[in-house]
Amino acid sequence: MADGKSSCDYGFHMSITDWNDEAKKEIKEMTRQGVTSYKLYMAYDNLRVNDKELFEILSAIEEEHGIAGVHCENGDIIKAVTEKLKAEERNSIRLHPKSRLAEAEAEAVNRLLTIAKLAGTPVNIVH
Repeated sequence: MADGKSSCDYGFHMSITDWNDEAKKEIKEMTRQGVTSYKLYMAYDNLRVNDKELFEILSAIEEEHGIAGVHCENGDIIKAVTEKLKAEERNSIRLHPKSRLAEAEAEAVNRLLTIAKLAGTPVNIVH
């Protein structure tokens, strides 16, 4: 029924979890191939970038006229609260939200907005 009458517009964004000279070159190449958005994490040890890297990545994205979507949570606070809950033997999955404090997210959002302003880069806070 929809054959020939339907279309789908889509795009990809790339996650940057390791920042180095090669990754900077890849931003240029990905942009050339049509990628315009990049996802960054401020939490989770195996995904997050530090503030220096965040500034450098945002600056590189701005040079290519891209946009960053950033997962904003303070990873160190999450880790500390999670460890505290575990020490208290409060390991239930129902307590997961207790380790994701609104204040830790607000701090990360504020930090991101400050760094993005310094880098002159528009950002999208993904949640």
